Amino acid sequence: MLEVNRKGIEIIYEGLEKLGIFYVPTEANFIFADLGVEMRILFPELLKRGVIVRPGSFWGYPTFARITMGTPDEIQFFLEQLEAALNSLKES
Repeated sequence: MLEVNRKGIEIIYEGLEKLGIFYVPTEANFIFADLGVEMRILFPELLKRGVIVRPGSFWGYPTFARITMGTPDEIQFFLEQLEAALNSLKES
């Protein structure tokens, strides 16, 4: 299980870096990242795409999200949907 988590962390770090997203390095099974858009706007866009994250506004960080690790396929899906949601919001 630890190896799956480590691999997931590597995948998500790389994907977030490609998107230019700041994140807090982690040793846990989740990551806290600044997605650059208030979650009250981004959360519904992600939800429409089948992605659920915990908005950081619960802790006073309105543009951050707590993202739980999953399998490599789930993480790749998240990164693809995140990029699509961010692009969609830029276009509107």
